Amino acid sequence: RVLVTALYCDRLGLPPSFAEVLVNAVKAGGYALTHALLAWTWIQDNRCKLAVPDGFVEEMYRAVAAILEDRPTVVNDLKLEAAAFLCLARQGARVDPRFVQHVASIQNFDGGWGKLDNPDPAKPHESSWHSTILALLLLLHVQFPGTEVT
Repeated sequence: RVLVTALYCDRLGLPPSFAEVLVNAVKAGGYALTHALLAWTWIQDNRCKLAVPDGFVEEMYRAVAAILEDRPTVVNDLKLEAAAFLCLARQGARVDPRFVQHVASIQNFDGGWGKLDNPDPAKPHESSWHSTILALLLLLHVQFPGTEVT
């Protein structure tokens, strides 16, 4: 719901409590945190207005970057999401280039990344569609960094 609300904010507006929803998502951490960052990015890209507490945006960026700093040699779906969404939010400088190089080096033989939670027994090594999309989004934004939206 958070993502859909942000994605269509230019058409449907934002509920009065939406800033609080984002603040709580950042406090929750994990995927709630990365989804809050994606929602914030879409709100900005759609030029929607949302008053958030002072320091909120920087706190969110730092919290998402901290996901990458925890066990830096480990790459998982959450870290791929954190890195890709930081780049999407024009915060790619917060993603260590060594992490990006490591992501590129661990591409699976089928061209994807990660593993499925419930793999098909006939394809036990099949990559995760979600991790693959995030890895490709990360690599795309590193290769072709976006420009600031004005």
